[in-house]
Amino acid sequence: MKKRVSIVCVLSLVMSLFWSSQAQAATRVYMGSWDLNGNGQLQSVYNRGSYIQVEQPTGGFKSYSITSGSWALLKGGVTDTDGLPGNEMVINCGSYIKIIRDAKGTTKTYSVTSGNWALLQGGITNTDGNPGNEIVINCGSYIKIIRDAKSTTKTYTVTSGNWALLQGGITDTDGYPGNEIVINCGSYIKIIRDAKSTSKTYTVTSGNWALLSGGITDTDGHAGNEIVINCGSYIKVIRDAKSTSKTYTTTSGNWSLVGIYNYDGNPGNEIIYRYSSGTFAIFDATGTKRKIG
Repeated sequence: MKKRVSIVCVLSLVMSLFWSSQAQAATRVYMGSWDLNGNGQLQSVYNRGSYIQVEQPTGGFKSYSITSGSWALLKGGVTDTDGLPGNEMVINCGSYIKIIRDAKGTTKTYSVTSGNWALLQGGITNTDGNPGNEIVINCGSYIKIIRDAKSTTKTYTVTSGNWALLQGGITDTDGYPGNEIVINCGSYIKIIRDAKSTSKTYTVTSGNWALLSGGITDTDGHAGNEIVINCGSYIKVIRDAKSTSKTYTTTSGNWSLVGIYNYDGNPGNEIIYRYSSGTFAIFDATGTKRKIG
């Protein structure tokens, strides 16, 4: 009798484990609905653990293997990366990124680094000026840009020291299609011009400095934003479209920014500041400064 009970218990346990594993395998988590096929219709997407399942316009589902390890959809990671109709899905798989191109029914893998990395803030954006967004990754001493439309990557050395993306620092600075990446490297600013596959360095100061509030803006009236920096006794304006900078003396004392806005009605914003002797405006479009109050 005991032997029979034991056999029944074992069989019950086996069946329990079988159905448990089947239930686990069948579990799917809804991720969202997006137009991945490029036909203007939303498709439901499900996380199935080691793979993603995408509803197909013709019915049924298509599965894309991801990884047996941990993975996550990048923030803002459902976007057009290949320049063709339909959004792609950009997946963080640890040491690499996998992009699901459902319109083509394919995936593409890009090695990132075996070390730590992070997507730059606002780092899914158009940097090369061609259709399709790039993926801009902070890899420590360098930045890697994934250009999925070309199935390539590009690496730019930044610095072995500390650095940080300026607030609002992914923007058009050179006046040509594609955003640049503006980096604070301490005593200098580095601008990555991915459309040209180059970078440009501008000395700021060996002392303390800060980006003025609203200081990434058009000040000279030409295509491309300038970068307006408070260096204490002077303001420096970086004009990346011209590969130059311009310095305007303020005062050796304390001063405060009133604002950066269009004061004279001509193209380009003025920089308005105030200190004890009055209010002044910097007209960067003409390279002049005068008292206005």
